[in-house]
Amino acid sequence: MTNAFTSARDDAERAAFELGDRLGRKFEPQDVAENGWLKRVATEYALACETTNNSFMADMGRAARSRWGLSNAQAKGVLNTMMARRARASAPASAPAAAELPNLREVPSARYRVSLTERESVAVRIDSAAWAQDKPEGTRCLAIREGHGWTNLGFITPQGSVELWKKGRPFLPRLAAPLATLANGVADGSWLIYALAYAQEGSECAFCGLELDTSESLTVGYGPTCAKKRGLPWGAKAEPMSVVMARLAAKAAGQPAPAPAAPAPAPAPRKRTYEEVFGPDEDGWGERKEFLDNTVNDAPAPSSLLDLANRLYSK
Repeated sequence: MTNAFTSARDDAERAAFELGDRLGRKFEPQDVAENGWLKRVATEYALACETTNNSFMADMGRAARSRWGLSNAQAKGVLNTMMARRARASAPASAPAAAELPNLREVPSARYRVSLTERESVAVRIDSAAWAQDKPEGTRCLAIREGHGWTNLGFITPQGSVELWKKGRPFLPRLAAPLATLANGVADGSWLIYALAYAQEGSECAFCGLELDTSESLTVGYGPTCAKKRGLPWGAKAEPMSVVMARLAAKAAGQPAPAPAAPAPAPAPRKRTYEEVFGPDEDGWGERKEFLDNTVNDAPAPSSLLDLANRLYSK
């Protein structure tokens, strides 16, 4: 008798699955009202799942056992749960996305811009995930820049493994190459090229993302606090980020670093005019103006009017 009952229930569930497939959408209360047997299928399924850890199905099991039974809306919810579980069970198993991404343990936390082709580049951010209280200390968050904002894609474990969330998996093809570039750039320091490339886009610090508001910070691409944390030069000791990027790029390519540009020659001193030295010509000495314009800058300033007169009339 039990076998016959189980077989009949299985047949009813298969019929419900077939109906759901034909509908091509989720069940609605109207579907249950028009097909009374669907409520019986939902009731049996709810009773069978009453003791599971799923709180919704536990509530539906108790509702099915009550004197009123399941409503059409409740039966609809149970049927849709059935359909979703079947879909998950029949989906092919896929390898975890993290296995296809490099280990990022040694890649510093920063914002990066990595060029893939001449026209395509990807901006990624590796930052602390201290806000995730259920994760171990040292867990970081991986994000990608889309438009004008960042989209978090998953966690980076303290050991460096990438754990993409469900919404992050579609980005896997775009992440593999730039993350490999960053991981490979740890050994020769070229990772800094891509951090400074991001800083060049605007006025944000390459490491913390705060707005840079001094000429020193804008020149190097990061602020004094981040420089101190990472042992990087800042201020008078720092080089412009363009120079640092060129040197690191040459090093990564195995080429000699470009020589620093020679300082521009100092401009020749401009000779001062008669008026600039003595003010307006109010004392009738204009006949000696040309002489003064050509000589006064090459001799010490006159100590007195008598000294000036001696110079003028000794010629």
